[in-house]
Amino acid sequence: MLNLQVSRCFVDTVELDGTNTSAFEDEGESNVTSGNPNVIAVRCLACISVTWSRSRVFSTSLWDRIIMQAAHDESYLREMLIAIGSFTESKDVQLRGYVDEAAQMRVFAVKRYGLALRSMSVGLSKLESSEGPRKALICCLLVCCFEWLLGNNFTALVHAGSGIRVLRQWLRNYRGKNYKAGICSPDSGVIEDELVQAFLRLDKQVATFGDPGTTSEEHREIIHESIETVQNMPGIFSDMHEARLYLELIERRSTHFAYLAAAHYASKNTNSSTSVVTKRSLKQGYSAPENLDMEALKYEMSQSLIRWKSAFDLFCSNIPPSETDRITEANLLMAQSAAMEVIMTIAPGNTKENHERALPGYRTILAITEKILEGTKDQRQVGNFKFEQGVIMPLHIAGKWCHDRTIRRRAIDLLRLYKSSDGESIREGVWDSETFAEWDECFLEGRDGSEWGDGSERIGDGHMRNAAKDKNQIFRLSRQANSDRSSSSGSPRSDQGRGVSDSPRSEQEQAMAGRFVELGNVEGWVDELPVRSSP
Repeated sequence: MLNLQVSRCFVDTVELDGTNTSAFEDEGESNVTSGNPNVIAVRCLACISVTWSRSRVFSTSLWDRIIMQAAHDESYLREMLIAIGSFTESKDVQLRGYVDEAAQMRVFAVKRYGLALRSMSVGLSKLESSEGPRKALICCLLVCCFEWLLGNNFTALVHAGSGIRVLRQWLRNYRGKNYKAGICSPDSGVIEDELVQAFLRLDKQVATFGDPGTTSEEHREIIHESIETVQNMPGIFSDMHEARLYLELIERRSTHFAYLAAAHYASKNTNSSTSVVTKRSLKQGYSAPENLDMEALKYEMSQSLIRWKSAFDLFCSNIPPSETDRITEANLLMAQSAAMEVIMTIAPGNTKENHERALPGYRTILAITEKILEGTKDQRQVGNFKFEQGVIMPLHIAGKWCHDRTIRRRAIDLLRLYKSSDGESIREGVWDSETFAEWDECFLEGRDGSEWGDGSERIGDGHMRNAAKDKNQIFRLSRQANSDRSSSSGSPRSDQGRGVSDSPRSEQEQAMAGRFVELGNVEGWVDELPVRSSP
């Protein structure tokens, strides 16, 4: 679980609006509150770091090295970092009592974001084919971050889906190469491991939130391409990072399997087919089997999780009790694996008895997440946005599907306790702790938990959108700011980026709405770029 925060870094000299300004020449409050856009911009040309409390395992060089180096070469990436930095820094400024200045910084951030989007479409189209996909992925990642910071969850997910398609197209060029597919890059000299892993995690978020438009062939491809990686999983993990990568791979494969399983069990209502059959492969030479034995595949999925737990338990047995940070890291992975085990137990085709069998897993989720929240409550920082999933999904699973009302109520209470240091509900990517608490509470009226397979596991379904209230609007722009953003990005008011509620959108949501643009067929990856049209 990664916390997006701004850390001030030294920049020799930058030129903004024709003015040369030494970066961070004065760390006093006067510069923060002076209203000078040059000063604000310089202070917000920041390196983005990713941490989870004091955790080391989830620290990565993606944000503080790879993205910053790319921004050194591309002005539109620098503009995007300025926008993200300004928006994030405004929260700290507001907490210090400078409300008007904080609002100005947020307006400034939106303007910079619009400028970045305009120049991004031009800059990416001019790149060589060898570096285009990498820069496109970095752009997509930053766009997702900014849209999530604004609370535009569905817009961010659409952008994430575009980036995932760019990555999948690039990965298909390396079929047959001997590498650990599903947990690393086939060519880290072209696209780094960290960048590939970031989008593999986004893939799980997009797929979990609702059908990402992936075809059955693509679901099969994702499952099949990493089968050797899972089969060769070590008997004991060498470090926490390796354990995390393999767990994420198992979760991602299981999520895509769920789509195939849903189609399979639906087809059983009309015929006696026992396998999913596709008419064509994605690309000539594709080696995934045309027929999938769903029961055998389901067994393989569950066995891979059992093997992971065995390897992880052996690794954790060597962690000294005094290393509390590593224990917290281990607990987070344990909670996520317990949630995965519950889902496999109550997946489509299971009975009420299976829900009873899942009760120990629910109790494990509660026990572990309570330890995590208690152990990290004094380490949480200002700002409520975290890039990746952590404890919200395990708690949501317990709060929504468990048939024990006591467990469900406790899970909902823990979701509401999960807040940042400034009292805001935490968001992990698309998941918002308060929204999920309210959503799960809507189902608490029923005697039992929801039945997996009734359609409610897809958050995007209409009745689920009505049940979940949009709690993700962390600020509201003035009409002037909306106008500035709309004119700078050239984004018309459309249905793109609608929040989880079906109610009329706020002015902010309308201002943030936009449409995607195809830049031509110079290279295939250009058509999937997450950019909006220029004026």
